[in-house]
Amino acid sequence: MTETPRTSSLPHPGWLPEARQALAGLGLSPEWPDESIETPGQGAKRSADCALRLLAEIDFQPDGLHPSLEGGVRIAFVQGGQTGRYADVQFLNSGEVVATCSERGTPQVWSIQPGNPGLLGALDAIRSFVAR
Repeated sequence: MTETPRTSSLPHPGWLPEARQALAGLGLSPEWPDESIETPGQGAKRSADCALRLLAEIDFQPDGLHPSLEGGVRIAFVQGGQTGRYADVQFLNSGEVVATCSERGTPQVWSIQPGNPGLLGALDAIRSFVAR
């Protein structure tokens, strides 16, 4: 007897496939300012991919995917206008996961515990921060 592959019954937002494709091809461009910065590694990309799928499940679209200055992947969230709110989650090549919320240049940075509960809590905090 053959097993059928498991698929999620939850519909994924239209942005997810494009974001996952962008993540797969994410690297440093030739114009990158500093040669000492590491290219996003496969472990960081896998962790960021899990975060993208979690973001799709909670219907929270990021504004960008970028290499992290610390070496890894940065998922960014921006609230425009005069408030100047910015937040991100960085999946570093070292395995560390760090979140940042910044308003008018005053950042709050914290480490995220491994696993979905810690990441989900950070994403909820970021969503609340950029929505206010």
